[in-house]
Amino acid sequence: MSTAFILIPGGRLPVPMYVKLSAASLEGLKRLQSDANRAFAQTMDTGLFAKAPHWLWLWRVLTRRTDFPQSAPWAWTALGARPLAPQVWKLVLFQGTTPTPAQEADIPALLRVLEPILLNANIRLQIWDNALFATCATPLKAQGLPSIALAAFDETSRLGAAGDDAETLQTLNKALTEALAQSDLPYTGALLTDGGTFGPIKPPSLVRAVAADDGVVRGWATSAGIPAQVVTDTQKNAWHEAAPEGDTIAVIDDLYDAWLNRNVDAWEAALPGVIDKAEAFRAAAKARGTENVLVIVSGDTDVVTLAHKVRPFLARVFKKPYPPLDPDIWCAQDVPSTPTHE
Repeated sequence: MSTAFILIPGGRLPVPMYVKLSAASLEGLKRLQSDANRAFAQTMDTGLFAKAPHWLWLWRVLTRRTDFPQSAPWAWTALGARPLAPQVWKLVLFQGTTPTPAQEADIPALLRVLEPILLNANIRLQIWDNALFATCATPLKAQGLPSIALAAFDETSRLGAAGDDAETLQTLNKALTEALAQSDLPYTGALLTDGGTFGPIKPPSLVRAVAADDGVVRGWATSAGIPAQVVTDTQKNAWHEAAPEGDTIAVIDDLYDAWLNRNVDAWEAALPGVIDKAEAFRAAAKARGTENVLVIVSGDTDVVTLAHKVRPFLARVFKKPYPPLDPDIWCAQDVPSTPTHE
């Protein structure tokens, strides 16, 4: 039986945000869950990826790997650059706690300030279209916080790292930040993160088609063996017509930035469009003959799968059908608990 997964990052709200939702938004959440009557929660990570569990879910479902996602090499190629052979890291600049793109006029000064520190660590700065990356001839065995979630962390906590070379990575990031602080540049910090090596991802994915607006996710999909023709963005609200029979994934990430910044007004403003898009993908899945459509929402540390289940025949004789879901069950997260509907 094939399955269509509709993943909605930031679809689970902290209770202080959830209780502020309007009646219209609560009704919209019922549309989003459709006929789902069961909610299954899965904790993905309580550490580095605590604000990006959907990336862990995608990496593991697409690649069938259990390590941390590697994204910098695919962020580089998503810009149109050719793949780099060494280990690639993304270099993120900050103004306060806000990740900030490098301005073209600042590039020469950034080179003067940051490059000596990197070269001293045998790391080379790479620039493409004003985006900053770095390559390591000798790979660092370390993992930092995912760049997509950095806006949720302060100057100290964003230095979090794991792995054999975690201390080396932290020391390097502190040195980069201190150098910027002593310069006249309008940036208050820098961070190397998302390190990884480009190449085919094995074993090949079992997913047959992916629709996602994030170029990194599309890069994972193609590197995992999914034909590029059926790896698309979400603009058509459907998978490519050439997609073969089998499991598909659609990633609708329009809520994520508002969720990450705990902006309930922006989250509510984006919700109707997310619902419309999810309904369009649900209809597209049915048109493809897909038997099972699952909406998956992510929160701080977990993902919750919304499913429609029918009791076994004998159980139906003695028990009532599963009741419809209340959005409280799956949309309101109570960190660190993970509510489920049994």
